[in-house]
Amino acid sequence: MRCPVCDAAMSPDIEPRTLRCPDCGHYGSTFEVAINENAVILDEDRRAEALAPIRHANVASMLDQLAAIAEFPTSANALEVGCAHGWFLDAIKSRGHHGVGIEPDSHIASIARASGHEVLAGYFPAALAPDAEFDVVFFNDVFEHLPDVQEIVGELRRHTVAGGWVVVNTPVSDGTIFRAARFMARLGVRGPYRRMWQEGLPSPHLSYFSSDNLVRLFAGRGFRLCTTGTLLSITAAGLMARIRFDRRMNPIGAYAYGAAALAAVPVLPLLPADIRFFAFRKQEA
Repeated sequence: MRCPVCDAAMSPDIEPRTLRCPDCGHYGSTFEVAINENAVILDEDRRAEALAPIRHANVASMLDQLAAIAEFPTSANALEVGCAHGWFLDAIKSRGHHGVGIEPDSHIASIARASGHEVLAGYFPAALAPDAEFDVVFFNDVFEHLPDVQEIVGELRRHTVAGGWVVVNTPVSDGTIFRAARFMARLGVRGPYRRMWQEGLPSPHLSYFSSDNLVRLFAGRGFRLCTTGTLLSITAAGLMARIRFDRRMNPIGAYAYGAAALAAVPVLPLLPADIRFFAFRKQEA
């Protein structure tokens, strides 16, 4: 496996099927994606309950920060890749944007459509018409799940207008929780690190970018970083539901994770953030 950022050969890392680039520090995995196949692993009702509080808080924070950029469009034709339940599409509609979603999970896509959203089934860019163009393309907690990120970033040039924007909201490997979980895995406590990768879930993490190498990936495809900001990684609201939407989690382990995470809530804002957003702008060749 070659590094999608610098094309160096990736080396095996701590966990089986995880890799690390020795040159730029990018982390990757070869976990299998099984969307629409293994939904029984997830309690979707509990998952929605779990993710709603933090997703709504992060969406509002990110959109407020983007609105402060003078050049950012105030009424955009926007695409969200991996729109899930349509919460983000609700938010941008309320702010005057028109949004279209792409969602590979057929059940979740039907929920978003039932809420009145235009949702294309499938994956980016295959689900789009060849000539489709957008002012802004958003990836919210999605980019880390995507294979072939080099190709995807290249395709973004075709599907964004001149001077268009790409906004990526993703966990980063220079965050406190990721580094702590990786350190624990080196000591033999592997559960938290496996959880970070979402190993065994229908859509595991296939990448962990640092702030620096994500910017490098986009710069290599003609996108300039305009701003970046931090977002919440954990909130007390929905915390236990978030831990337990994976049906494999036993109650004792869930409460142990929950207690540790709850104790970290007031401290994490003082430490390097685990979730960041990056707003890139397309540069003309």
